[in-house]
Amino acid sequence: MAARRLEPATVRRRAAARAGHTGDVDGARALVGDEEPKVRATALAALHRLDSLRPAELLAALADPDVT
Repeated sequence: MAARRLEPATVRRRAAARAGHTGDVDGARALVGDEEPKVRATALAALHRLDSLRPAELLAALADPDVT
């Protein structure tokens, strides 16, 4: 069976989720400004999970033009 090729945004989103489950605050924080809304949201959730979400990051998320 051939391996399925993932979209780059999916790879980044998975990296953000993984960061939240492995304690990688820097990895999650690096993806908070990603171009894809779902990656940004997953990175924010990861930082929340790690109790490392900064007020400025939350405020930026609330002002995000993409509501998803």
